[in-house]
Amino acid sequence: MKTPRFFLAALAVGLVLTTFGLLRAAGEYQDPVHAGKVEVVVLPPQRDPAWGVPVVDNHIPSLLVKVPPGRRFVLTDLRPIPHEEFPVALGPKDHIWLEDGMDGKRFRALEGTVESVGMPLKMETGLSFGPGHELWAQYTLATNKNDAMLRLFWSGYFEDVVAQP
Repeated sequence: MKTPRFFLAALAVGLVLTTFGLLRAAGEYQDPVHAGKVEVVVLPPQRDPAWGVPVVDNHIPSLLVKVPPGRRFVLTDLRPIPHEEFPVALGPKDHIWLEDGMDGKRFRALEGTVESVGMPLKMETGLSFGPGHELWAQYTLATNKNDAMLRLFWSGYFEDVVAQP
């Protein structure tokens, strides 16, 4: 029976020493209201600029960008440039589409005449395309001229997709 009493006595001494240590540590603890302020800086996702100038043919959809997994693409600028061999410029009544594609399906992200869309596009916030999505462009000339290629300058940026809390 002496062993359990010894064990209980040792346990009591240990609790006293632990409590004394916690009280001592509590005396060193600073109240969060009076503690020194620490500035937390939250940086935006890294933006990686991207651009291209593909040749796009009248009536034929063209893939501009395929967004990699874990990233998002934001289109900020779109400008048609006449092709040197087929010098056709888009007119105000010509039609243009931007489509968001994924899994073999495409949905219109922007559609209208050059006049109604406001070409060239220069957007403050841009159009966002998520991971795995594709950005397609197509135009149709109001004159129905078939041999009418042009260059379509696009620019924007990729950024990492950040999980929201």
